[in-house]
Amino acid sequence: MKRALFIGVLALGFAACPAIAAEQKTLVISDFSKQADRARWTLRGNVQEIQGTPGGYVYRAHKPGQDEWPALVLRLRDGIPNNWGDYDTAELRVDNRSGKTVNLAFHLNTPEAENVSWPVKLKPGVANYRIPLYKLERVRVSRLGELHLFITRPPFDTTLIFERISVVEDLGPRLNRATLQLSALQKASVAEGFPDVLMPWESECESLSSELAGARSEQEQEALRARVVAFEQQVVQNAPRALSEARMRRAWKALDSESPYALGWATSMEKVFPYDLPFHATVSRTGDISAAGNENEAVQLLILADGAGLKDVRVEVGELKGRDGKVLPPSAVKGAPMGYAKTKTPPNRVDYVGWYPEPILDFLKSFDVRAGVLQSVWISVRPPSGTPAGVYTGEVSVRPSNAPARTLTLRVKVWGFDLTKETHLRTALSYREDTVRQVYGELTEEMNRKYQRFLLEYRLNPDNIYNLPLERQGSTPSAAQPLPTDRNVYLEAAPPIEKLKRWNEWGMNAFNIFYIRKPQDLKPNAPYPDEDKRQILEALEKLVPIYKQMGIFEKAYVYGFDEVSQDTRNAMFDIFSAIKQKFPDLQLLTTAYDPTYGEAFNLPMVDGWCPLTARYNPERAAKARAQGKEIWWYICVVPKPPHANIFMESQAVEARVLMGLQTAKFKPDGFLYYADNRWPLAKQPITFGPFTDWPTWTFWEYNGDGSFLCPGPDGPLATIRLENMRDGI
Repeated sequence: MKRALFIGVLALGFAACPAIAAEQKTLVISDFSKQADRARWTLRGNVQEIQGTPGGYVYRAHKPGQDEWPALVLRLRDGIPNNWGDYDTAELRVDNRSGKTVNLAFHLNTPEAENVSWPVKLKPGVANYRIPLYKLERVRVSRLGELHLFITRPPFDTTLIFERISVVEDLGPRLNRATLQLSALQKASVAEGFPDVLMPWESECESLSSELAGARSEQEQEALRARVVAFEQQVVQNAPRALSEARMRRAWKALDSESPYALGWATSMEKVFPYDLPFHATVSRTGDISAAGNENEAVQLLILADGAGLKDVRVEVGELKGRDGKVLPPSAVKGAPMGYAKTKTPPNRVDYVGWYPEPILDFLKSFDVRAGVLQSVWISVRPPSGTPAGVYTGEVSVRPSNAPARTLTLRVKVWGFDLTKETHLRTALSYREDTVRQVYGELTEEMNRKYQRFLLEYRLNPDNIYNLPLERQGSTPSAAQPLPTDRNVYLEAAPPIEKLKRWNEWGMNAFNIFYIRKPQDLKPNAPYPDEDKRQILEALEKLVPIYKQMGIFEKAYVYGFDEVSQDTRNAMFDIFSAIKQKFPDLQLLTTAYDPTYGEAFNLPMVDGWCPLTARYNPERAAKARAQGKEIWWYICVVPKPPHANIFMESQAVEARVLMGLQTAKFKPDGFLYYADNRWPLAKQPITFGPFTDWPTWTFWEYNGDGSFLCPGPDGPLATIRLENMRDGI
């Protein structure tokens, strides 16, 4: 009777648990109406206090050479509370008088150099903003050092009136919010015929509500904190996941009532997680792929195990045959289990830390699926050029050793036209031989060629935009490390001619000759060092005629001055002018910070400017192209959402949209990314799965930044991110 009443209440949309009327405990960190509180803040960069307006500040529009992160900084000491461990939420009340939405960062750090930033999108007008301290896993909020309120390179003069910053203990409101979310889920669950799926969370909700309502002291409430936090996370992740699994099992049972496991399909543009997170499965006996000739497309076969799980599962794709009897060659079809890598908490805000779909384990011929795990199998098809248009079908068999086999159908529609071997989007990336050597213990010529050809098969150039002379590598080249004069180190840094021949045969469309860096000891507005300039020009005098004779000169460029500001302008002018005087047709490419694409820096000799995707300006790009310039774009550890990126936490479709739809719309002349395989923590290749031991931290403890392929036992492995990059191209 109690159960029936509970469901009836949920069906009306009411909460599953009684609301908690818990008092909020509030601690004021800074009240900007008080002069004493305002005096504790310091200003960094181009931020100005508005006289006569308490709490009023202007973040001036960023200009090249200025601090990129102007901020208000509060040092949490001298009586200012630095232990926020008893609180759940920080509250910021601010009046945005800029008339536009402003992206402010609420940044905390500790004396141990832990730090985290939480993005706060300030809409015009006065509002309260909440920062969930319980989600800031990268810092110990019980021992804080500083609070920064910064804007990254303010695009316009930004006027903000800060009123108050406080921290709040709010277990009751948090539980109430989770209860409302659970109520909505249960309403959907009952409507779909799954009244019992969410019972574990309903029981925990009732228990927590009762215990929190009866807590009479702060100590009693604190004892419940971990359970409330865990419950809230489970309502967001695990409860919707349980509903997804129930849907998939029921849909498959309708097709195959005897099967001890469920099967379904997902597109190649979805990350399907083995645990925790909800998913969408298309449950059908037929999976569909559409592709042109010489195009790679894929679909994911999903296997949901129950009971004791599945052992030694083999997935085999049979012959794909058209209605007229024509057959796709076996080499055109591949199937491999998805591998999973466990992320760690990164510096940026993410919704989930745990097991992510990442490497595609093409070396793994069979695999186990533990009970409750949703395993994806990546099935890809590449019809050869000239394949006649039509529909080709074949069988896909799933064969566990401890359960009956099941057979599905794969249907491939071939469009009847071909993609060219040549890729039209030029790419500038960095394939790092040193990390491949680090992983395998040595780098054989055979292995090196595998990686280079692999990248070109994914329509990415295998050169390195940072191919520096050894004497210019490292963090502190100085007068104590002069360039040798008995040999040309820039000539040695350029890609060997034999490599370039192979790359060109395999489809290369651009390559960097060598990198011209800003010397570490360069003084502001100084010219470029004479000996470097002499060797650069001497190397080009020898290389350019060879490239022209090979017919690849139009694919060559020199990349230099990575993300430098205007204080380097004279050195850029000096060396780039010298190059252009001798080699007027050689392309010069840079990511130097000039939003006007050369006008502000007054560098007319630069052929290619490469801004961050988030700062790409179509109107200015069109103006620059009218003057004969190329405007590329790039990503790195930024931009963050809503802009597309290829972090492990990014949606799979982001890589495809970035390299495809957004490229088609905004028409950049090329794409630059700083690394293909930055593996600082990797000491060995991936040799087992599906759950791997691959270290996901790459750059500044971000997961997957600067790395979109993995090392397998015999060569490179694609990731779901790399597959979507190629699909976009």
